Amino acid sequence: PTKPITLIVPHPAGGANDTLGRLIGQKMSEKLGQQIIVENKPGAGGRIAQESLKGAPADGTVLTLSPFSCTSIYPHIYIRSMRRT
Repeated sequence: PTKPITLIVPHPAGGANDTLGRLIGQKMSEKLGQQIIVENKPGAGGRIAQESLKGAPADGTVLTLSPFSCTSIYPHIYIRSMRRT
C-alpha cells in the first residue's frame, strides 16, 4: 500500500483487545514497511466500528479487528444499515 493503513478496534483503549490490536499493528508495520494507525471505536457492541468501516474506501487501507458477532451476525440483524451505498 502507498498510504497508511488504519486498523479499527471496536473496544476501548487499554483493554486486552486494544493491546492485541496494537501488537498486530506493530507486526504488520514491520512486515509491510507501512504505518499502521490503530483507531479505537468502542460502543454499541462493535456496531459503531462496523459502521465506520462501511464508509471506508474499498482499497484495503482500512481493516478491523472485530469479534465474530460483528462480522457474521450483525449484517443479518442490521441488514439495511450495513449495506454499502
